[in-house]
Amino acid sequence: MEPDPQTGHSGGLRSRTWDCRLCTLTNEQRNDICGYCGNPRAANHTLPPLPWRPRLPQRTQVPQPPPLPPHRRRRPRPPRVRPYVLALTRLGATEEK
Repeated sequence: MEPDPQTGHSGGLRSRTWDCRLCTLTNEQRNDICGYCGNPRAANHTLPPLPWRPRLPQRTQVPQPPPLPPHRRRRPRPPRVRPYVLALTRLGATEEK
């Protein structure tokens, strides 16, 4: 990229197009002054936002339930029954019948 003849540096904000808020046109010239209405780029932030840009909705905070005490945070699980205990109970149930 060639350096700018006015400032002597290259890149930065000059390398991008920008939208003028006064005439609502895209500045393709990549200068600091709008090529359509003459609005300086430095004064662009003092103008209201462009009308065709939709405003993003504000994020609302979703109420969170209060945290559980430390002893209730884990998911309750059924007690693990050993396989030999299950086999004995099944065997005992079939013998009783």
